Amino acid sequence: MTDNSLSSDISAIQIKLQYLHYKSLKINEEINRIRSIKFPNPKCPESITAKGEFSFCAIDIISLFEGYNSLANNVLNDKFIARNLRPDLKLQIEEIKDLTNNWKHVRNKIGGHLDIKIIKSFCDRYAYRGVFITDYLEADFKGVILLQMIESAINNTLSKSHLFEKEIN
Repeated sequence: MTDNSLSSDISAIQIKLQYLHYKSLKINEEINRIRSIKFPNPKCPESITAKGEFSFCAIDIISLFEGYNSLANNVLNDKFIARNLRPDLKLQIEEIKDLTNNWKHVRNKIGGHLDIKIIKSFCDRYAYRGVFITDYLEADFKGVILLQMIESAINNTLSKSHLFEKEIN
């Protein structure tokens, strides 16, 4: 391996880590922005719509886990870097890989592909028959339906992901 290719390998990992870090910061900024929005009536459709943006943040976080899982794999599979990692650091990276790996299945259902089977599953569970909860479609979608889609994605992947001992509600 040349010094140049080693330098490129390390630089690529640094750039990927930096990208994931800034994506994390953007998600946290969005969560803080949503938290700062105040409504006199927290049950009004406008409040539910605004606070429902948290659902999108949750999906972004689930997708972000995939990036960290991929980064851990990159580090552990790079022959030079993996060989030169301190044992304690290697264990930490393996732990990150294992923890984030469990979320892959959920991410594939909601954060990567929008799996129609998952959507059908929560429609069956909550008896949606082409009619939404209220006349406030955006509030319904952001405040309720997205959360139910995340719930369904997690519940439908429990046998593969083993994220929870039983279905969540």
